[in-house]
Amino acid sequence: MALYINLKKRNDLPHIPRLPTGIINWFKVMIRKNQETLQNRQRIATLQKRKDLGNYLIELINVLKFYVAYDLYEFLELSAISITRDMGWKGKECYLNNKVERFRAPICSFRNSNEKWVKEWVIVRDSYPLNL
Repeated sequence: MALYINLKKRNDLPHIPRLPTGIINWFKVMIRKNQETLQNRQRIATLQKRKDLGNYLIELINVLKFYVAYDLYEFLELSAISITRDMGWKGKECYLNNKVERFRAPICSFRNSNEKWVKEWVIVRDSYPLNL
């Protein structure tokens, strides 16, 4: 939902497809006349919602493939280095808030300006984290 809202706010992107609600499919499943149990109907509805969400993401990727949409890349946990040939195995990719603290305290300072949170894109590899 947050991805959809962030993409709709941007004016430089083309028409963003609507989120699937799944309500129509839910009603179709619940109104069936055959003797399925409630648990089976809920399972079918859940699978249909999953399929609708997958189709929505594919449609969204097709619409935005020629545009820079960092919100979508963050949602999919992709970066330009993710698709390089020599990258090898990579684990999780995401933003990380990092705070670097100084070892010595300042002598006459009421606030320490060097200690602040920095938001960095990080790729976790099998042997080390890679900051970009």
